Amino acid sequence: MTAQGNALGSPQSQPWQRRWPIPFYGQSLTMKIEDIAQIPPDPPLAEELSDDDVIFEMANLDKSQTGIDGFVWISTLMTGHAPRVKYLVRPGRTQPSFSVMISDQPRVVANSLPVCTVSQMAPLVIRWVSLNKDALLDFWHHGDIWPAAQLISFLQGFQRISTARTELTASL
Repeated sequence: MTAQGNALGSPQSQPWQRRWPIPFYGQSLTMKIEDIAQIPPDPPLAEELSDDDVIFEMANLDKSQTGIDGFVWISTLMTGHAPRVKYLVRPGRTQPSFSVMISDQPRVVANSLPVCTVSQMAPLVIRWVSLNKDALLDFWHHGDIWPAAQLISFLQGFQRISTARTELTASL
């Protein structure tokens, strides 16, 4: 620590003002705790799935496909909201999650996970969505009519993100 600041980099930082930097193409993505607290709740998958009378395709993607600890749930078109993915620590219809909008500027749009989990994982999921945006949107809008070979190719074609934790684990 220096006379100019504390360990958080700001002489005025309070615990609720902390930011967790995540490297992103030479920049740093951060999420402030007070911003996370303003995100509306993310309903469990069981609740969202019960609202839809249409058939859709979905998949739970694990770290081998995303580079992210935990699971990213993807689906084809669901009524009631814009294209999005869900992040879950463990897969399951009743598990807490947060949702990230699939767009040019992805962001967390709903959350039911602890703030510390969102502050750590949301920047990674946002980065992954940015890398795979075009494929995810194509799946959202058209995946329900894809033949099996196209679906399998899609599921095997994601760009994975690289994190310090992933690189450290791979080197052990």
